[in-house]
Amino acid sequence: MGRSIRAVGAALSLALTALLSACGGGGTAAPNAAPDAQAQSFAQQRTNSIDMCDAASHQTLLAAVPAAGGGAGGGDASSLTVHYRRLAGDYAGWQIHTFGAAKDPGYNNGWNAIGADAFGVIYDVPLNAPSGNVGYLFHKGDTKDHGGADQSYTLKAGANVFWRIEGDPATYASDPLNVSVPDLKAVRVHYKRYDADYAKWGVHIWPASGIDVAGLKPGTVIDQWPAPVPFSGFNNFVGNPGEVVFDIPVLNPKDDPTRKTLEFIIHGFPPNSDNKDGRNDNIKVSYSALSITNQVGEIWLVQEDPATYTSRPDLRIASTTDARAYWLDRQLVKWPKADTTGVFKLYHSATGQIVAAKDAPVSGADGSVALEVFSGAVPAAAAERFKYVGAGVVLGVKGADRSRLRELHKSQLVLVQQDAAGKVQNATTAQIAGALDELF
Repeated sequence: MGRSIRAVGAALSLALTALLSACGGGGTAAPNAAPDAQAQSFAQQRTNSIDMCDAASHQTLLAAVPAAGGGAGGGDASSLTVHYRRLAGDYAGWQIHTFGAAKDPGYNNGWNAIGADAFGVIYDVPLNAPSGNVGYLFHKGDTKDHGGADQSYTLKAGANVFWRIEGDPATYASDPLNVSVPDLKAVRVHYKRYDADYAKWGVHIWPASGIDVAGLKPGTVIDQWPAPVPFSGFNNFVGNPGEVVFDIPVLNPKDDPTRKTLEFIIHGFPPNSDNKDGRNDNIKVSYSALSITNQVGEIWLVQEDPATYTSRPDLRIASTTDARAYWLDRQLVKWPKADTTGVFKLYHSATGQIVAAKDAPVSGADGSVALEVFSGAVPAAAAERFKYVGAGVVLGVKGADRSRLRELHKSQLVLVQQDAAGKVQNATTAQIAGALDELF
């Protein structure tokens, strides 16, 4: 009896599977194609099966399929369309290579353009995820645009579209060729050095770079590589440890729409003249990417960062685990990419409970030790040992607290840069080898 019931059940299961396959769901094609005669027979069977699926008695089964657009999450899927313009119109062979949140076409491969318009060619980029950063570059074989540097775009929900121009570092949210001609007389430069050593650096400019020579301070000498113009030699100079600000006068595009960019170079004074502060190429400012007020457009530059920002970047990082600082010896600690502004403290906790979140007070600490910005010369042995550490502030433990360090290194220690109100601006831990070698 049991064997008979199982046999009937198996037969019903096979029949139901065959019916579902005929209705277009759940079946897979045979691995080998059938001859023409068999294919025609199969087509006739499929036609009969589809007729059967359309019968009223089968409508309940078909209604189980979810309605279109009713998947989890709902809403429109993210997409990415990139418009690319080459100045000479030479698009043959140029592709876009992508990675990260976009699909990777494989090493030295790229996606071809799907069309073109008056601006240039258009790429439809397939995505791996609806959000995140898309890395990309334009290339033709081994020839790459933008100096071969990887480019980046952060996806938002829905349709993503942007425009790029050959050699232009700006990412445009709309077609820049349709933007009205800007009314611009100066580019205001905000330049941040973590070491605050602005006196050793200057600006190289030349007559064909887009500058308005007549707008410079009287007596300013330009186009002399060994003698860059000091930041203080420009109009409206403001200097403080956090950044210097100065204006470079430019020829107004209103008078000539072909004026689209300003170029200049920040580099050191002799003997450091060939150091261009981490940049291989000229700094190129596209006027159409600027926000302009009272005929002045602003940019932000950061030490050893090749990017040209058109709004103030938030460079702050607050972490209690990343060990971005280095103890140089028992009392000095160097913190790369932190400037000299604000108040510095070394917080400690015997139970590891310190919380240091940006724009909030530190919590969970047993106490803190005040640190001071060290302006002297780092001892030669420590300077040589840690010469690989990047530019940043050097902090010293005050004399009265140095005797506590041996015991404090047994606790959780977090370096914090605070504002005047005690709110965290940056926070990190420090690699301790330099201190331990002396203390223990």
